[in-house]
Amino acid sequence: MLVSSHKPTNSARTAKPPLPITKWQLLLKSLKRLGWTQTGIGLKCGVSQATISEIRLGNTREPKHELGERLLELSKNPKNKT
Repeated sequence: MLVSSHKPTNSARTAKPPLPITKWQLLLKSLKRLGWTQTGIGLKCGVSQATISEIRLGNTREPKHELGERLLELSKNPKNKT
C-alpha cells in the first residue's frame, strides 16, 4: 500500500473570512473624509493615535464606553476641530 506524505501548503489552508466592518470603522472613515486625522481624533477624544488606528483597522471591535461616547459626540459636531 502506498502512503502519501504530502502536507498541505499555506496556500492550501483555508483562510479566515474578514470580519465585517464595524460602525466605529465607518464613523472614523466619515471623519477622515471631513479632514480629520487619527491624531486629531485621538487628541479630541483623549486617547492616542494608536488607539484610533486599532479601531480603524478593526483590531479593536468595540471601544471602551467613554471613548465611544466621545466619538459619537465628535461625529455629531465634526467641524469643531479646536
